Amino acid sequence: MNHKTVKLITPVMGLSLLFSTLAPVIPVSANETNESAVEEVASQYALTDVDIGIANQYITLNATSNNFSVSPSISNVLSSEKVNIINAFVATANTFIKTAKMDISMPIYAIDPSTGKGVLLNHVATLRSAGKNDISLHWNYARIYLNAENTRLAAMGSVGGIGGLITAATSSVGVGVFVGAVSGILGYKASGIKDGTWWDVNFFTTSITKWGWQ
Repeated sequence: MNHKTVKLITPVMGLSLLFSTLAPVIPVSANETNESAVEEVASQYALTDVDIGIANQYITLNATSNNFSVSPSISNVLSSEKVNIINAFVATANTFIKTAKMDISMPIYAIDPSTGKGVLLNHVATLRSAGKNDISLHWNYARIYLNAENTRLAAMGSVGGIGGLITAATSSVGVGVFVGAVSGILGYKASGIKDGTWWDVNFFTTSITKWGWQ
């Protein structure tokens, strides 16, 4: 089993100054067991897994607008501080959704927390090869899919053609930082990459929290 540890000195930048100022310096490590394993990366959350599980029950994806909304009754089960954080997540996700509807470079989906199913926000014809290139927007994070070719480029530290893809899920400032993080994790095996990857970028910590192989 290979082990590689990387420090993200600068987190992947989000849209909000609040997010960037609160984002911690996060040590990132990935343990590889096999090519299909989902690999956990050490992270810090303002919300616990329990908080997120509760929030999923009070957040809906509107079928008409494709925007996320938070039920006011969530304040009956979570503190006002945590509700404010959740509202900040949702506001950021909805900002990305608004932009995604005008994007024609890649498929972008909004994920309904009640079903786990994606709603396509734009209509883009794509060809699937070794993996796919698209984005799934959850209410509190974005999952970025890179095919094998773009994973290799990122692992070698090259932005290549993925700049627009990363910008759609983070910001133009975050592209170089994201690629640097991917390079730190996979750079040692860049030339041998044959499969696509996925990367979770949390809206609040604005950092990569999980990644795995497609």
